[in-house]
Amino acid sequence: MMAAPTRFFEDGIEIDAAVMRHRYQKAAEDGGYDFEFTERLWEDAMAGDAYARELVEELCGVKIINLPDNLMVKVWRAATKIAVLSCALLGPLAPTVGHAAEVPLFAQPRPGDEFDIGVIARLAPPHSFAPDSGTTSHRVAGTLNGGCGTKRIGEITVVTVNSAPTVTVVANGAAVTLLLDTGAGRTILTPQAAQRIGAQPPRIEFDRRMRGIAGALPTREVELRSFTIAGMVIPWRRIAVAPITTASVALDGLLGADVLSYFDVDFDLSHNRIALYEQQSCPVATPDWPQPYVGIRTGRSANDYLFFPVQLDGRRIGAIVDTGAQRTAVSTKAALSLGVTETALAQDRSITIRGSAGEQLTAHIHRFAQLEVGGEITHNPDITVVDLNLHDADLVLGVDFLRTRRIWFSYGSLQIFLKRVTLDRHSLAATGM
Repeated sequence: MMAAPTRFFEDGIEIDAAVMRHRYQKAAEDGGYDFEFTERLWEDAMAGDAYARELVEELCGVKIINLPDNLMVKVWRAATKIAVLSCALLGPLAPTVGHAAEVPLFAQPRPGDEFDIGVIARLAPPHSFAPDSGTTSHRVAGTLNGGCGTKRIGEITVVTVNSAPTVTVVANGAAVTLLLDTGAGRTILTPQAAQRIGAQPPRIEFDRRMRGIAGALPTREVELRSFTIAGMVIPWRRIAVAPITTASVALDGLLGADVLSYFDVDFDLSHNRIALYEQQSCPVATPDWPQPYVGIRTGRSANDYLFFPVQLDGRRIGAIVDTGAQRTAVSTKAALSLGVTETALAQDRSITIRGSAGEQLTAHIHRFAQLEVGGEITHNPDITVVDLNLHDADLVLGVDFLRTRRIWFSYGSLQIFLKRVTLDRHSLAATGM
């Protein structure tokens, strides 16, 4: 009997084989992967190798199946709307390959006006892996869709040290402490943490590239047997490993937007907690808060961070909220376009930005006239001017912005919500921010 043809599906819609082949080649080229390796991987996938197919699916954000007739195609299309292997689980992978996943401004205070800044990682965040059989007692993130209305899943305690918010999650059954980093496109473990929890190298490994603010950063990949956050299974097991360093906080890595985007997330850093909710998908989604609060429509980048317009000194620029950044920062290019001169920057107080790989940059603290976010105006804000390299934003709102604000990320409905929080000095000091 002749073998059934290989077919490719995205969100239940069949993709032409030639289009899929072109998409794969473009994804591999953009990702900088070895040509001979990717060609061999494609051949193995088309020959039916399950692991090779899984990797091709990860690269291109599709499902590969062999179906003999149109009836089975219809069955598959219907199944994708409810199955765990639907694109609600796979996520929008196709646009992510080859784009830089920014991990901007991981800042830690150091003596002598030195601060740390995180790596800018050229990594495509994988979404397509299913949980291992040992974690079936947990619910699977991404398979629950709240539509409209809030449904709370769980809460995580946040420990903030020197303006670095950290959370503890479970990987391979072991606790790991990660920086809570909405500006990181992908979750990362340190080599020491990966070894401690027994993470294993994958049978086939992509050549992932990561670069810091001043040079390349060595990286590799491992696979986890299980990964849970607040009792929810994260449906992927492949994770990046890189030597992330910090100034004064012992960490096992970063918890990035690839994981957080499975949920609606209520960041209440002033009360040392975040709450996870089923992801809302409708355009009129709202937070589980009483009024008043401000809602802001956002875009969603290839690396799963939410970007939105703000006004800085009367000019519209793009911004993101980065819980991994100690200080709010604007790119040098944007500052110059706003009329800040090189002479003015030279007269501003300078600080040293220290990268996660030990690299350093000089930045300046500049006082702008006003910053408007969601209609709320801050007068005379002191903002760090540094050479940021973000695709969709020129301004990073850091933990200093979040000290007196609660923020809700609704990744599914493309919105964020802001609410003012009033704290006395004692309460604010207790947060570690």
